Amino acid sequence: MNRKIVAVGAIAIALLVGGSVLGGGHTVDEPVVKRSGAADSPLAFSATILDERATDGDPAVLELSATNTGDEPVVLHSGPLPPFGVVYASPTLWDPWQLAAMGERVASGQFYGGDYPLWRDAYAASDEIDVSGWGLETADVGYRTRIGVGETVSETFEIGERGLASGTYTIDREQPYGFVGGPNNAGAVSYRITVDVSRE
Repeated sequence: MNRKIVAVGAIAIALLVGGSVLGGGHTVDEPVVKRSGAADSPLAFSATILDERATDGDPAVLELSATNTGDEPVVLHSGPLPPFGVVYASPTLWDPWQLAAMGERVASGQFYGGDYPLWRDAYAASDEIDVSGWGLETADVGYRTRIGVGETVSETFEIGERGLASGTYTIDREQPYGFVGGPNNAGAVSYRITVDVSRE
């Protein structure tokens, strides 16, 4: 089976602002979603924070949704764990101090670089995602999720306290889609979710 390795970097952004992340916790603000490209696409995306506090052992929770606003059923294409697969957030800005601090921690073996994974317990339970190493290793497989007219599909993701730093994070996605009974690959919609995280 072909596999694709995606680096897990939750820990690369740890302890960069305000000292230890294992203290009082963080608050995750309501996200902003902006869509670009494929203006005629029937897909609308939204994100909602269901639990805004991330403390050690009790993560914040983000819900990601896709709605079919068109007049015929569509299908979303994804990798393992449809409808969205594995989702990552990236810090939008590193200042020199943060980069230096991250480099020291990576060099000492304390942290591993990359983006911040939004966790689902299903990652660990899946036969197509390996979480045993320093990164998430995903099988090179594809899935299709049907969305009827006016229907919405949603999934929740955890934003854990460990590895979380104050700042702005973006989730940049390109969502391929097609139509039921029509073109399988009608196009793709790009969207960006921006989330602000502040230390309590």
